[in-house]
Amino acid sequence: MTDVTPDQVERSRVACAYCGYDLSGTAIGGKCPECGASVAESVRVSSAAGTPAGGTDSSPVVCLVFGVIALVTGCTPLGFVAIWQHGVAKRAIAQGRAPKDQMVLATVGLIMGWIAVAFFLLGLLFFAIIFLAPILLAIFAAAVSSVNP
Repeated sequence: MTDVTPDQVERSRVACAYCGYDLSGTAIGGKCPECGASVAESVRVSSAAGTPAGGTDSSPVVCLVFGVIALVTGCTPLGFVAIWQHGVAKRAIAQGRAPKDQMVLATVGLIMGWIAVAFFLLGLLFFAIIFLAPILLAIFAAAVSSVNP
């Protein structure tokens, strides 16, 4: 079980494990004003469920959303945002601000972000081959023909 400090409920939002009442500001040794359940038990249940007492950090979900949008729309800057947001999500999970099981969401967002960036780079390569290569070949041919008349 998790040790509970007296100020934990005052610093964060904790819902009663039995009725859902917001216990913010309630003493740790007190009872829920709505149903009479132990506040300390609600904090323990919240911690055991993997949800920090302060609520969840949404950065893993944000990472996933940016990755999906970047991949579907082809908007490469959003791919870079998804890649950056993965680092934010990893820190949030490591610090206990987000549930550990949401690391999967962040990882999927990271992969989609990298795929969007890879598609962009492949598009640049395609552009270079299709449009720039003939121009460079024409310049090279003109330079060779001027040297060897």
